[in-house]
Amino acid sequence: MDEAGARSTQATRRVWSPDLILLGAYLFTMPIQIEVGDYRQIAPADLFIALYVVLRSCRLRHLGGAWTVWHMALVPLLGLGCLVAVVRTGELTSYALLQKYVGLIALLVTGACFIDYMRDTERLHRILRLFVSAVLLHATLALGARLLNMVGGPVLPLMNDPWPADRISGLVLDANAFGGLVALALVLHHLTARTPSALLPGRWAAVGYVVLPATLLLTFSRSSWIGLTFGLLTLLVVRPGLGGRTLALGVLPVAALAPLVLLQIPDAGALVTRPSEISSRLVIGAEALHDYVQSPVFGIGLGVYVSDYGIVVHNTALWFLSDLGMIGLAVFLALIVSVALRLYSAVPVASVELRPILLALLCGHAVMVGVSLGIEAFYQRHWWVVFAAAGVATVLARRSRTTGSAATAPIAAPATVEVPAR
Repeated sequence: MDEAGARSTQATRRVWSPDLILLGAYLFTMPIQIEVGDYRQIAPADLFIALYVVLRSCRLRHLGGAWTVWHMALVPLLGLGCLVAVVRTGELTSYALLQKYVGLIALLVTGACFIDYMRDTERLHRILRLFVSAVLLHATLALGARLLNMVGGPVLPLMNDPWPADRISGLVLDANAFGGLVALALVLHHLTARTPSALLPGRWAAVGYVVLPATLLLTFSRSSWIGLTFGLLTLLVVRPGLGGRTLALGVLPVAALAPLVLLQIPDAGALVTRPSEISSRLVIGAEALHDYVQSPVFGIGLGVYVSDYGIVVHNTALWFLSDLGMIGLAVFLALIVSVALRLYSAVPVASVELRPILLALLCGHAVMVGVSLGIEAFYQRHWWVVFAAAGVATVLARRSRTTGSAATAPIAAPATVEVPAR
């Protein structure tokens, strides 16, 4: 091997370090859920985060400014919700403790692991590229399984459960959650395409423009369609020129073709409308508001709604309002707005390489806000990847503004804390 080849091999080995392999494995297994009970799923991806923590436990970097104060407020907020639940009902359900409280801590740890790795623009871009590539892979498999079924082929085990002949859900067990994941990947892909920061390069970009919209359409997830609408409206407001071109060249043609595609699917109209589901969501929302009126400040307690009614709220803001009261809703809204404002303010001052990523993350964040209107999206792992990436991107943008650099070098030492080995 010549000297140039040796340098190339060495560089590849540096890129594919153990920490990147673990985070990449997390992203590629993140859309896999295993049901273990009512409203309870486990994700094999979390194993890779646990391994990452073990690998980096003595060297995990804390990046000042990556988290907002509202992220940190979530832990005492849910702790207060646990206390309220015990006072009001005399118990704390395992759902509240494990799925909600411990689940939140696990998501914060996951975000910390991604922040630890994404210390420069190149690494940030690498993680987002792996994320979009992973979603494209899962969407391709799910769409292929659905098309195979549509032409009379067999139903593939586990794929698109629990509606393999109706809606695409991949391996997530929830078409709405899978649809939100696909909508997020589509927006990230579109807003970086044809820029130096493209997340799907070359021919893969064309594949993404075919597979991701088709998969999103066949999820029949109104929540994810609303999320995509939120993302595109945000683009239209923030970048009217780009948003207008997207509307004219992308959204309108796809919207015109969508009915032709749906006409080929039996009962497509029923899958889109699902009037009984709409009625049930209205009842759920009314019950959540009724519970809020009973305890407007602190809420009825973490997990009490699920315990009383045997169903989740299906709206993130209403879940915060019913279980955690006005305080909980205020923290949630403050978190959403603060992340959006930080991304928006960072776009004009960012480097050329970073600006498309910031815009994509801003619109991706809007996608998840829209999805949260139809499901409890706050615990979706991909939203927390966006939170982590948004935090790092805004810090890098501020750094490029103050130093005039391209923000591709590692973050300066004062912004990190090294924990010495014992």
